[in-house]
Amino acid sequence: MTSPVPDPKASPRQRTLALVVRLFVFGLVAGCGASKVEMSNVGEPVGYAAFEHHGVFPVVDTEEMAGVSVSLGQDRASHDIAQHYLRSGRIPPAAAIRVEDFVAALGGPSGGGGRGVLSSTLGPSPYRPGWHLLVISIAPDATRLEKRADWTTTVWSIDLDGPVERALLAKGAVVRRGSMAVAGAAGDATGHTIIVMSGAGLGGIESQGAMLRDAGRRLEAGALVSVVARIEAGLDDAFLDALAASGGGLHEVWVPGREEAIVRRLMGQFALVDARLDVRFAGPRRWRLVGHESRSMIDSKRRLVGGAIPEGEVGRVVFELDLGGRAPGELGVMELRGRPPGAAARLNAEAAPLARMPLVPGPPDESHRRVTLVAMLAEKLRGTFWMKDVPIDVFVSELQGLPREGELDWLVASVVKLWPRREPMRERPTSHKAVLP
Repeated sequence: MTSPVPDPKASPRQRTLALVVRLFVFGLVAGCGASKVEMSNVGEPVGYAAFEHHGVFPVVDTEEMAGVSVSLGQDRASHDIAQHYLRSGRIPPAAAIRVEDFVAALGGPSGGGGRGVLSSTLGPSPYRPGWHLLVISIAPDATRLEKRADWTTTVWSIDLDGPVERALLAKGAVVRRGSMAVAGAAGDATGHTIIVMSGAGLGGIESQGAMLRDAGRRLEAGALVSVVARIEAGLDDAFLDALAASGGGLHEVWVPGREEAIVRRLMGQFALVDARLDVRFAGPRRWRLVGHESRSMIDSKRRLVGGAIPEGEVGRVVFELDLGGRAPGELGVMELRGRPPGAAARLNAEAAPLARMPLVPGPPDESHRRVTLVAMLAEKLRGTFWMKDVPIDVFVSELQGLPREGELDWLVASVVKLWPRREPMRERPTSHKAVLP
């Protein structure tokens, strides 16, 4: 599925309008197979989760659109929800899968050969002949930005004695009783606000809109808003992900076995907030962003809200490239933007980048192979158009070339085992509720 060659006789305005229409149509068509949900009778439901599918980023002709801005959040909620389904004997709903969450959770502790703040690797795609996979790694610790000493963490919850609340309190957070609406009205505007969702307190559409706007204002002022949801209580994943995105914080799901890691990420330092990557291609004939459908932007005139990267973690962005038969070389330019925790956002969205480098990728290494395997497996679960004909067993063979690692091995084995047992996909609206196991 490709973008048609532009008409050389068309005016710049006509070509721009044609591209906008094309991108919209591609998003709808490419996401058609993914707007389906696999349902099963395995296990007893304990709640419902509302998921939303944002379509699929289309293949774009570089001649028509050369660049994109990507939010660099390190959320893991989608990955943990998928694990919850798999452990209960189910393939997760396609709309519950966010590729970037899988890459953040399973991409490994380091990447790009440790060559600095920005680095990249490129290798042939084992999934689409003739295409290449580009992995850009972002290690913001190397920026050595100054942190605020008065950074505080405030937790809002309706249940002060819950396991999430007790764990965060033990690590020094201030825990206050209140619904999500109260948290939006009275949270700490100078530090990190964590909202714990336990099945109540969402409010109606009007109050949700107010909370989204409030989270955005806090981010602009230098604060951060993160969200933690209890898997057993049922959750509105679509709204909670939007809330965390508006507040620039993390979106986590509290599931058994992950408590310590979640607390460590929420209570630790952040290397960079409001972090985003701008990429402008010059070499590839066509390109596609893998994942980030709800947190990327091709209109550079508007401001994209960036994400938060905890200290010690490496952000990654994956692209599929059609080099048009050319040998790999300089592919364009990449820029990292962001600020330290507590620093207010500049009104000018085009402030000087923290790092700017030519996009000259190195050869694929172990980290590259691992990240691309994780990203493509997530796309398979998501029902992405380009992965629909890729046999599920391909991921087993790709895994053989990597060092044995428990979590990734288990994920691949579970998906391969359950894949033949999935029920036939049925058409669903892009917004829907699915049964939680």
